[in-house]
Formats: sequence, structure tokens, C-alpha cells
Amino acid sequence: MRTYLLFFAAFILLLSSCDIDDSGESYNKATGNIDEIVVIMDGEHWQGEIGDTVRHFLTQRYPQVPQNESIFDVRYLKPEGFSGILKAARNVVIVCPIGRFKSYKVASEIFDPKQIDVKNNIIGKRDVYAEEQQILYVYGKDNQSIIDYFVKNNQGIIKLISDNEKKKLNRTVYLAGYDKVLSDKIDQKFNCSFRIPSGYKIAKEEDNFSWLRYDHEKYTANIFMKSIPYNGTIEEDSELGVKQRDILGKAHVEGSAENSYMMTEDKFAYDQTLLNVNNKEVIESRGLWKMSRNFLGGPFINYVIDDPKNKRVVVLDAFVMAPASKKRQIMRQLEFTLQQVKLN
Repeated sequence: MRTYLLFFAAFILLLSSCDIDDSGESYNKATGNIDEIVVIMDGEHWQGEIGDTVRHFLTQRYPQVPQNESIFDVRYLKPEGFSGILKAARNVVIVCPIGRFKSYKVASEIFDPKQIDVKNNIIGKRDVYAEEQQILYVYGKDNQSIIDYFVKNNQGIIKLISDNEKKKLNRTVYLAGYDKVLSDKIDQKFNCSFRIPSGYKIAKEEDNFSWLRYDHEKYTANIFMKSIPYNGTIEEDSELGVKQRDILGKAHVEGSAENSYMMTEDKFAYDQTLLNVNNKEVIESRGLWKMSRNFLGGPFINYVIDDPKNKRVVVLDAFVMAPASKKRQIMRQLEFTLQQVKLN
């Protein structure tokens, strides 16, 4: 199988230039679904090159899901429409040049115009009209400077929005609390700290392996967890996580057809990124899985967590079975859940 590996350090793009101000005031919780953005622009900009650029990056395809799902759900709003309940939206992005525009008037009511420096092109503020709200203003001296900034810094903007979703994700994932008994059992077995959301059950387990499963009426969410003795560096075997998921899939996940089992989809390459999660080096793999001799398939996200202190790596693999449902929201929740694992 052909793969490709993209190594990135933690996102540093943009963050140094975007000063997010916390107002410190208390309001009701911000509104909106996970990954929903309200974009405020004058009509001439939304219908022109700036709007094309913003839509291109903020509605690009969510990585490695079977259906064409965008990373965010973008709702366009004219500046005069930013009132009432819409002012409590959790993620608001105002985009326009500095000048006599209606969108700039909205921005200048939120941000001190003295802080809007054309050298930075972005400013942010939290908890303006609601708790957990983040308002970003992306600007420039003219249309082209905004377009250039978005092209160069779109990943940083995306990260700011994604990071602001973590509190909402936390409430969603742990809506029913967490399973203390199961969490304590997994913590002791894998020498870690992992708050497992309520509703997960152990499907199978061995000495160094556990399969956690959550059965919903519309989908089944699964998490593999395996500890492997390891003395090298994870970059030396970047495919370790996918190799392990194929071993576990063949051994434990049976299909409805005879001799059918789960395997990584071999018709498409999977994406890989080097991350830092909870102060541990992690190789993240995203791709698609399928059942051999069967048409069932779906997305997966795989973490190989380096733990040199204990001379091991921990492999976490989350995959979803949701034949009739969109999968971005489920995968976002699974990604958040995996990131709660902290090795001791």
C-alpha cells in the first residue's frame, strides 16, 4: 500500500500575531452546533474574491471521510443581520478591509480601532456577547492583502476556531458524565489517565489490549488501545500504528461474510502528521477502513504515542461504523476523546 507522511510541528502559524482578548464578563453560553461559523462580510466582498477565498479554506473537505463533508459549516451573515440571538454565536469571523464598510463598523464596535494594526491582519476577542464565544476579525488595507493573508495563514485560523470548540466538545462527549469504574480499570491496565465517556463498554480485551465500544442507535464508535514494548523512535517506523490496526482488525473485527475482517482501505493513501499531545510525541494517521469480502467501511483516526520513559508506545485507534450517517461530528468527538489519554 502506498502511503505518504507529512510531518508538522505543533501549529505556530498565526498564534503569535493574533492576540485573543478575554473580556472576563459572564453571559449565557454561546449558541451553535459544533464546527458552525458565522461569517460577517459586506455583500460585495462575499460575492467577490475575498468571499471565494474564505469559502475555499473554511469549507474545504474534512480529512478522510467517505462522504464529502466540510471542516466547518459556514453561515454567511450581512453585517446588518448581526443582532439578536445571532450575536451569541460561538464562532464569528468578520472579514473586510479597514475603511468605510458596514462590516468594519461591526468590528469597530467590538475591537478598539487603535488595536487594529494592519501589520497583524487579525485580532480576536472572547466572551463578547456570550460565554465561550470567540470573534475573529480578519482585515487588511485592501482586498488583496486579506486574500494573501488567508492563503498564507488559513491553517492557523482554522486552528483558532477548532481550539475554541473544545469546551463544547467536552460537554458533548461527557454529556452523560464518565464511567469511573471502567476508567479506573483502563488507567491501571495501561498506566495512564483516561476519562472514558459514559456508555462505552469493553468489547474485547487481552493482557495489553482493550477494545472499547459505544453503541448508538445511528452508529457504533470504537476505540482500540494497545501497549507495545518499544525502544526506538516512532519516526523510524511511521506505519507502526496502521500495521497494528490491521493486526487487531484481522484478529478481532469480523464481518458478516465468511472470513471477513476489518482492514485499512488500500485504494487510497492515508494522511499522517506528527503532533504533540499532552506533552507526548504522537504520530496521527487518518484514513479509511473496510471489511474484506464486504462493502462496509468508514473513517479511522490512529495515534501512536511515544512513551520513552516506560520504553513503550501506546496505540490508540478510533473508528466508526455509521452506514447511513455523516461522520465528521462523530470523528471530531472521537478525536477529542483520544486526546484525553495522558500517559503516566
